Amino acid sequence: MTNDKKTIKAPFQITVVFIALTIVGIAFIPKLSVRLNPSRFLPSLTISCFWQNASPEIIEQEVTSVIEGAVSMVKGVEKVTSASSKGRASVTVTFDKYTDMDIVRFEVASIIRQVFPKLPEQVSYPQISMNRPDDDDSERALISYTLNGPAIPWRIQKYAEDNIKKRLSQIEGVDRINVYGASPLEWQVSYNPEILQSLKIAPAEISTGIRNFFDSRQIGYAFENRGDTKNFYAVNVVPQTKSLEWSKIPVKKTGNRIVYLTDIATVQQVEHEPSAYYRISGLNTINLVIYPVKGANNIIVADNVKKGIERLKNELPSGYKIFINYDSTEYIKEELSKISWRTAFTVIILLLFVLLISLSFRYLFIILLSLVANVAISFALYY
Repeated sequence: MTNDKKTIKAPFQITVVFIALTIVGIAFIPKLSVRLNPSRFLPSLTISCFWQNASPEIIEQEVTSVIEGAVSMVKGVEKVTSASSKGRASVTVTFDKYTDMDIVRFEVASIIRQVFPKLPEQVSYPQISMNRPDDDDSERALISYTLNGPAIPWRIQKYAEDNIKKRLSQIEGVDRINVYGASPLEWQVSYNPEILQSLKIAPAEISTGIRNFFDSRQIGYAFENRGDTKNFYAVNVVPQTKSLEWSKIPVKKTGNRIVYLTDIATVQQVEHEPSAYYRISGLNTINLVIYPVKGANNIIVADNVKKGIERLKNELPSGYKIFINYDSTEYIKEELSKISWRTAFTVIILLLFVLLISLSFRYLFIILLSLVANVAISFALYY
């Protein structure tokens, strides 16, 4: 009697476990990353530093080789490549696909802190940049729209940035939105040659005065000792103000008088001369290009963006129109549709074959449930 209970209890427990795993797998289906192309590159990071005017040979011996030897012992390293050029050293470390890059970056940063005091004093502090396998996905446009209207291009672009871009950026899965098509505004300085001649001021002195007023200058390097480490930092002279107070920009001193920019010129903001025109049906056009977050489900993100655009269409000013220009998910949906139909026909043929051989609907039902459970569990593992 006891053996019979154990025999009944074990299959029941296994059934419950498989049902739970199946439910978990089905719950993960909406969270799967559906993209146009898979990742093709292993994760890596690049360490770069500078040594002004140093030859490639010296950088290779005293900088690149030291960094290479230090980072090559990190767990998960597949290969280490380096490049030494005049004034610059670059080391790229490639890891296997199972490596947690966030942990590795912290470990490499700790190694760099230990190695830096051993490098020559003229070498800048090494910078670490991440190169993940999904980085190229964020450079592929998910979907793009065209906005046109009866206004001048920069006004249309300003409306797109202030209203459409801000609203769409709040959608989950949207990484960034690029808006282009209008020439940017710029400051135009107009002067009277006769006034400049009377004050003995050359036009080049005007541009020099403006540049000096807003520019920051590096006057050298300084260092401080903290125990066994020596920290280097650049010493810069920065302007006192970054505001556009044109009347406070000195141009030249003539006698006892300081001539300011507004004394000899007028400053106004104008639209930059366009290098290209975007028009549809005679209306000026602005393009909005939307990029997804790495690893996001592109189909879900694109559908949410389309819903947001439909809501915004009712709020557009009179004469403004927005329509889709490119949708990368159309191809994905088409391919998924083909795969779905092929899979359905394959499963139907398989089940008919099982039914023909077994002549038992109970056995057919067990096979069907097993297929559903296996596929659902695979979805969880894919995630």
